[in-house]
Amino acid sequence: FCASQPQHFISKADNADEYKWKIGNDIIYTSDTSIEYQFRSLGIHKIKITPYSNGCKGESDSFLVKSKGVISKFKFHNYCSAKDSFQFIGTSLGNISNQYWDFGDHSISIDNNIVYHLYQNPGVYRVKLHVSDVQTGCVDSLIKLIYTDSLFLLNGLFSFKNLLLL
Repeated sequence: FCASQPQHFISKADNADEYKWKIGNDIIYTSDTSIEYQFRSLGIHKIKITPYSNGCKGESDSFLVKSKGVISKFKFHNYCSAKDSFQFIGTSLGNISNQYWDFGDHSISIDNNIVYHLYQNPGVYRVKLHVSDVQTGCVDSLIKLIYTDSLFLLNGLFSFKNLLLL
């Protein structure tokens, strides 16, 4: 399965009223027999399920699954002398066949792992990196918010309420 797509897992335990799912380093408790989980790494993952009934631990079961495809990841920084100038570095996982950047200001970059971008206006921008793998058919995107000018924030032109509207 493509790691970027949420996966559904179902426990077959009888008479349980709570379930403990251990997926990698994540532990999830639920009263439902199923969970949805999205992997953020590629490869083989061990999943362990432990049912509980009235607080008493049942017999655990575990199995392995293999995730494939691509996972979109990136980091960025700006320059102290120019708060509107940013470097974006793709750190995505997998066999990247295609990628494109959308900088949130109607400009894009295609198939570059390291890109530099200069914003013309101060503000908050939604930067998106979209990656795909033609061999597996898997795709993934990641969006991060960036702030291009500290004066923009300090002058009260931006508030947490406005962030929720983006």
